[in-house]
Amino acid sequence: MPEIYFPHLGIKINHLSRVAISIFGFNIYWYAVIITTAILIGYFSIDYLLKKQGKSIDDFFGYVASVLIFSVIGARTYFVIFSWDYYKNNLLEIFALRNGGIAIYGGVIGAIITTIVYCKIKKINFFYLADLFAPFLALGQCMGRWGNFFNREAFGGVSDSLFSMALRLDTVRELPASLANQTVNYFNAEYIQVQPTFLYESICTLIIFIILLYMYNHKHFLGEVFISYITLYSFARFFVEGLRTDQLLICNVPISQIVAVLLFITGIFLFIKMRKNEKIDYREMNKNINSKNKNKNKKVKA
Repeated sequence: MPEIYFPHLGIKINHLSRVAISIFGFNIYWYAVIITTAILIGYFSIDYLLKKQGKSIDDFFGYVASVLIFSVIGARTYFVIFSWDYYKNNLLEIFALRNGGIAIYGGVIGAIITTIVYCKIKKINFFYLADLFAPFLALGQCMGRWGNFFNREAFGGVSDSLFSMALRLDTVRELPASLANQTVNYFNAEYIQVQPTFLYESICTLIIFIILLYMYNHKHFLGEVFISYITLYSFARFFVEGLRTDQLLICNVPISQIVAVLLFITGIFLFIKMRKNEKIDYREMNKNINSKNKNKNKKVKA
């Protein structure tokens, strides 16, 4: 009998292990494999963009390493803070990352703070780096959500929609209390049939990635790509978060929805302000650069 079943799509997945490979008893999880793959894709893609500018990602190796480290620290810290009722009695669990428990907003905050500090030290415009990395942050989120699929987590409430996903009860690691008595029967086994919110967010961030990648070469001002990222992602996350059953709460309100609203407002404000104040039209600047390059090539040929 399938462990995961999409009843309205007719898709059956009979076995889906969290473990990608085991080496001498040490398990490497699919989540880690997916995140590592996303980092490598981002690394080589950013290197390609930089080489077109006459630079290399090796010039920013210290920055990249710092961002990866502090993003993980930020993601874990954010999760622990808003799950303190559990961790205050299990302090050693704070360092048990292999047991799960990270929050993307914490990772983004950690990356932003690291970028600000790095740019201050190196005297680099913050938005130059932020624009460069923003599309691939969205791509990483798109891919990372499939780690949630392997883990059977980050799903929504009961649903009978077209994309509803049935999880066999004995394979779900953490069953929300709200779903405990709302099981359905398929193949003579008990399932919970839920919203695949991991899929919704993965699709949203893929679309955001495509938009940002296009914008990178057609932006009107420095910072436009990054500001568009926080605005678009917070808009999408607000709605997806409302469907989830594993929300981190503050005063019974999902903290991610509060953060999403604040970021969305901030993004709109910054976009309007910077678009209004920015005097350099990057489209025109790029046209001029391309025109000069063509003229140079003509002279060389002549």
